[in-house]
Amino acid sequence: MNSLPNQSETYDVILLGGGIVGSGIARDCAQRGLKVALYEREDYGYGTTSRSTRLIHGGLRYLEMLDFGLVRQDLKEREILLKIAPHRVQPLPFILPFYRCSLLYRLKVRVGMLLYDLLSYDKTLPNHRYLTRAETLAMEEGLNAKGLQGAAMYYDCQVAFPERLCLDNILSAQRDGASVFNHTEVIDILTAQNQPFNKSPSPHLGGKACGVRVRNRLTGEESEFRGRLIINATGAWVDRLLKGWKTPLPPQLRLTKGIHFAAPRANKNALVLFSKKDRRLMFAIPWLGYSWIGTTDTDFDANLDTVHALRDEIAYLQETVSEYLPQGDWSEVYFTNAGVRALVHDNRPGASESAVSRKHGVLIHAHSEGLEGMITVLGGKLTAYRDIAEEVVNRACELLEHTMEGRTAATPLPGGERNDLEYLKAEMGRAGSEYGLTQAQADYLVFLYGAEAYAILNRIEHDASLAEPLSRAYPDIKAQVVHAIEAEQAQTLNDFLLRRSLLGFTKDQGEQAIPALIETMAARLGWGAERVAEERAAALAHIARTRQHREAFP
Repeated sequence: MNSLPNQSETYDVILLGGGIVGSGIARDCAQRGLKVALYEREDYGYGTTSRSTRLIHGGLRYLEMLDFGLVRQDLKEREILLKIAPHRVQPLPFILPFYRCSLLYRLKVRVGMLLYDLLSYDKTLPNHRYLTRAETLAMEEGLNAKGLQGAAMYYDCQVAFPERLCLDNILSAQRDGASVFNHTEVIDILTAQNQPFNKSPSPHLGGKACGVRVRNRLTGEESEFRGRLIINATGAWVDRLLKGWKTPLPPQLRLTKGIHFAAPRANKNALVLFSKKDRRLMFAIPWLGYSWIGTTDTDFDANLDTVHALRDEIAYLQETVSEYLPQGDWSEVYFTNAGVRALVHDNRPGASESAVSRKHGVLIHAHSEGLEGMITVLGGKLTAYRDIAEEVVNRACELLEHTMEGRTAATPLPGGERNDLEYLKAEMGRAGSEYGLTQAQADYLVFLYGAEAYAILNRIEHDASLAEPLSRAYPDIKAQVVHAIEAEQAQTLNDFLLRRSLLGFTKDQGEQAIPALIETMAARLGWGAERVAEERAAALAHIARTRQHREAFP
């Protein structure tokens, strides 16, 4: 169990939120020698990080919004991530098909593609090119041929498992001295007067945030910790927390919902699609043997903890993708996901959801707000997480009068020390065969852990029983579970199913592995019968939420 430290601990930085931005901030702080503690209410990568289209991209469509700075930032970060996380981020070709498009439209796309290449002048990926109608159909046989004129082809990147990209940052931070805690919620901010902020008799008269009160959600244990600076990186939960702390601030975010679904694979390349209903851009992405379809973009003001895909949202995506790929089996939806984007509030009247900028914001709280000593991060994209973290830590260092420079752009993430992944897979295959592992299992371990896959073999070397599979239906073995508990802070069944392995993304979402997984985790973590029942129920509840569409589509 991840126990809370001694309450006498005082940190340079107390960090709220363990999504991709929060984990990136923790890593940067730790690398600069700051004493940092991170608290995450659920698990690392639980929220928006795990609900994305799973792309590392410059955002070609943001050129239409003339957001050149945002596009350049993302393209620069795309290149950095290819270098520091080659086990997570790989090149992906995109095809933008033309159907009965005017000459003016194609000229507009040509200009956009040229700008995209110019803004990524330091890239290692190929430049764009144009495909004839015949070339397009040769590359994507399932495309609707009616009215097809050709296509533009360009490259961006995919991060197939952003949950583990987030975890890589957490592990890096921890190795550099950060204290990191999942399943631990911040229940209050402490003021300089040593009072819980939300119990202060005059919260709007000013004050200085100097610590937090936290609760371990699995044990109920509560503790208070002091910090010189607090950074709020809770993403879509920012406004809810600020409201709970009774600050006089108006809402800082506009929340929009996006959903995706996994269907039988019907495309070889990533496809850029436009809905005929409202012309919104979406993608059909090859992912883990599926076609990953998304996303929607609608305002959201409901419960952040129960967000799920609705019947009409799925139908909207199905209608669009079936027009482009009519031979696909779009009625077969294996599972869905739904997340909420945190966009910096746009005060323009009538601004549509998709038109709101994806630029982030950094809010330095004032004494009059009662939260002097706190920084809040607003918005931000997965692609730019490292650069956003660096900016935030730069601001933090100014406030703390700490002068060490950041170096996250040049330091590989754990597992990213080698970029010869095919050779690494062959190495792992040879080594793993001594323990009865197949080449497919070796490939899977490299996918999960990159250059750190040998840690799993080391565990098997000490205990041969850990080579046993959790189920013959999947490549996962018991050594991964032990490693997840002992080295990666997995504390619940869903931690492992959804964020330490790919079991939660199989066609049955890991149901066949649950008995062996519960047995292994219960033995290692000391679960009794009541806890086992709770864990099983929580895992099945998640699966049910991702399959709610089946009630509407029998």
